[in-house]
Amino acid sequence: MSKLETVFPIPRQGAPRAKPELLKLEYRQGRLSYKQIRRSETVALYGVYCSGRLLGYEVIRPIIKQPCMLAGRVYPLRESYPPSERFGSGRGWYYSSDQQAAGDDGLKKAMTRYKEQEALHATST
Repeated sequence: MSKLETVFPIPRQGAPRAKPELLKLEYRQGRLSYKQIRRSETVALYGVYCSGRLLGYEVIRPIIKQPCMLAGRVYPLRESYPPSERFGSGRGWYYSSDQQAAGDDGLKKAMTRYKEQEALHATST
């Protein structure tokens, strides 16, 4: 974990807890588009599409990045999608929708992982 990320910032005693900017409900990265299907405070489920065709599902635990200034631009406290190297290591999981043809339901597996992560990382309010 780098200095710029944390699970949730620990507020000073008596200080109100700052809420980060949340991940976008929809966004594009290259040829892929992502649409949020389900969300809790600590876990998100996205559908992954290419040219409108569903490719699969990603279950992620967003990374919280602290406010900073990079290249003259100010970034607030915010959530960030985990980088690809963090997938499979506790931050993100991918389930193909093509597995359905082989009798393996990608959405069902993604929802199972989502619920497991939600239970493991639920935060008290």
